Amino acid sequence: MRYPRPTTSIAALLLLAGLAAPALASRDVVVRSESKTFNVEDAHRLKVDVSVGEVHVQAGGDRIEVQLEVTCNASSTRCRERAQNLQLEPTRSGDDVSLKMRGYDRDGKRGINHPQVDLHLTIPAALAVVVDMGVGELEVAGIESDVTVDLGVGEARIDVPERAVKSVSLDVGVGEAHLSPRQEESHRSGFLFLGNEVDWREGTGRSRVAVDVGVGEAHVRLVP
Repeated sequence: MRYPRPTTSIAALLLLAGLAAPALASRDVVVRSESKTFNVEDAHRLKVDVSVGEVHVQAGGDRIEVQLEVTCNASSTRCRERAQNLQLEPTRSGDDVSLKMRGYDRDGKRGINHPQVDLHLTIPAALAVVVDMGVGELEVAGIESDVTVDLGVGEARIDVPERAVKSVSLDVGVGEAHLSPRQEESHRSGFLFLGNEVDWREGTGRSRVAVDVGVGEAHVRLVP
């Protein structure tokens, strides 16, 4: 699932939407919640596909534990109807375990009539992660294998153990790309908030972190 890089006008609209978000959030209610657990067995990679929402991935344990919450504006019947169509579909193919949220409207909108997905995943640290998102926020912490992110619009924050990392590649079309604490050792390109790229290849580990954001922010922190 690839999303085209939005223009700067869309970035401005997102900023306005963000300013209005606190007022809307105060009237949000949870309309669905569920928990699931999957055995990893011999899988090497987890693929996550979420069109709109928030995704949090945390290293821990020896299984894949999933907690899902879907919220709606309390006054929107249409949002509740749409929320009932959302399904978290797990599949297994070869070395991959995939989790895909199905039932979204393909316009990728957020707002009073559109449900908000909040997905929390706890997975083994050695499992590679691939996240494909249209619009939203992503947090990944503690993963010791490869991390690959493709985010159309939003913010990605990745905290990974420095000892496990070989390289970090960040590519943000409009917005901010930041690597810490090795910023001075990395190659940077771009002008102001346009076409920001960071490339660091001095790690002693084996994993590769690659984050591609159309409009928004990409932050990677190497944790001692």
